[in-house]
Amino acid sequence: MAVLHFFRIEIFQNQTDILLKWPGANKILRDATRHFPNSNSDRRTIHFVTHFENVDKNGCYFQIARRGKKVTEELDVNEEYIELEHTDILHTRVILDHEISLLVVEHNNSYTKDLNQIPRRIANWILNYQRKSGLDYRVMITPIKNPNSLIFEIKNANLVRRFFFDVKRKNIFDTAQMARDIKKYTTAINGESTRTQTTGTNMDKDTMIEIIRSSASTGDDAGALLIPHGSRKHKRLSLGKNLLRKDVSDETTAQPRSFLEYARSIYENIRNR
Repeated sequence: MAVLHFFRIEIFQNQTDILLKWPGANKILRDATRHFPNSNSDRRTIHFVTHFENVDKNGCYFQIARRGKKVTEELDVNEEYIELEHTDILHTRVILDHEISLLVVEHNNSYTKDLNQIPRRIANWILNYQRKSGLDYRVMITPIKNPNSLIFEIKNANLVRRFFFDVKRKNIFDTAQMARDIKKYTTAINGESTRTQTTGTNMDKDTMIEIIRSSASTGDDAGALLIPHGSRKHKRLSLGKNLLRKDVSDETTAQPRSFLEYARSIYENIRNR
């Protein structure tokens, strides 16, 4: 059994040098991936990429490996037990889609018990490409959220009295149109994020659900003050820390193509179901 965790990668431009053309986040991500450290890198590099494969024009598969030490007990020539130290390579499997900036990580506890180390390490590798590219940018890798419980509550609520959603600067291309407009505004005034809040007694639930799906896919928050079905009391709900994870069979991640196709299908389900 494997546990998959889903993330979005966002790359934001820092530099304001108009003479240096900004190639776009997707191209930076694609180019940076080619420069991740590999097994031929400096032997002092503890973490590196192995088994890299371009599955199709937009998606790639790789394993993040870690050099470690393992001690075993073995019999020597005198049939006495001695401890021997070996180099051990531990790994975890990863899918990355450059076009939609989707990162999916299989959490392997033998590689690290702290899942957050993996996106942090990938973010640092993407940042390291700055020196080669001459570009100035920052990287955010944010967990995708599971919108299903919030959508269920919105659909079945007697009344939604207040609705909000957050956006960051312009970056991800496939957000809801309303979110894209606010991203443009946030970027135009050089802001970091914007929260939009709407109140009413007859707000359109389909529009709210579209925005919830968009927010979940970018790791942003959205929520509502509502009266649930069968209740008279108001309830505050949000995407919060409802992170997207999937328990799958080992066969799902064993082959790069099947892993990539599964990851994309889950993402599309979050965005468009």
